[in-house]
Amino acid sequence: MTQQNQDDDQAKAEEARLAADEATDEDDFGETEEVEAKEPAAVAVAAPRRGTRREKGPSRRTVSREDRRRRSASRKTRRRTLYGLGGGAIALMLIAGLFLPNVGLGNTGTTDNGSGSVTSQGDLPSVGTSFAIQAASVIEAGAAHAAYSSNPPTSGPRYEEGIDWGVHAESQADEAVVRNLEQGGVVVNYNLADQVQIDDLTSYLESQPGYPGCFIMQPYESVPAGSVALTSWGWSESYTGVDQLSMEAFVEDHRNDGPLFLGNTCGADTTIEAAAPVDPGA
Repeated sequence: MTQQNQDDDQAKAEEARLAADEATDEDDFGETEEVEAKEPAAVAVAAPRRGTRREKGPSRRTVSREDRRRRSASRKTRRRTLYGLGGGAIALMLIAGLFLPNVGLGNTGTTDNGSGSVTSQGDLPSVGTSFAIQAASVIEAGAAHAAYSSNPPTSGPRYEEGIDWGVHAESQADEAVVRNLEQGGVVVNYNLADQVQIDDLTSYLESQPGYPGCFIMQPYESVPAGSVALTSWGWSESYTGVDQLSMEAFVEDHRNDGPLFLGNTCGADTTIEAAAPVDPGA
């Protein structure tokens, strides 16, 4: 082969290599354009994911603090409501108290003994010590029975007949005296050694309206020495010596206040003088 032919062959081979390199460059350039065309789409897809990201909520400490504030406000509201209801109830009781004295309680009827004296029945006693009424029936004289719940007795087993009203020099049977209490009597039980005090006590009873009705006076050794114990149905009160002022309060509350009403003088054959009429010109 001549030198000229070799040169021609080398030139053709070089041209072939250049053509191949150009084809490769065109392929790479096409792939680059395709990748660049795809990148905006990828960015467009990723962008929404970044836009929908969840925001961070309040901390547990903040939630707990707000919950405590709500509970505190609720408690304050309840307290204000309770205070309002309590104040309203107190106001209603005060208003009702203004009218209660004018409302009758129990039997408030009046009884006229024929002489013009009127005695109120059913007044609520408040002076002395109250004792529960001891349930019992009428018994025969000398019959055994349950012990009395107070000393001197204020209720309990009793005889069919009581004793005479007035002053007695000796102690009387409890069972008979309880019958007098049931009829509304006030019994003066004394343990006094001073005769002057005994006379003073006797004079006090004899000055009572309707005496001897509704009154019994007797020595009673079971009460403390030097004292006087007044009893009525369900009530009792003790005094040192002869305290007429204090005893009068007990008598006014309890006289003729037993369950058996026999008249203003408790069934005694006597009367209560009517009060003298008031002279308007006096």
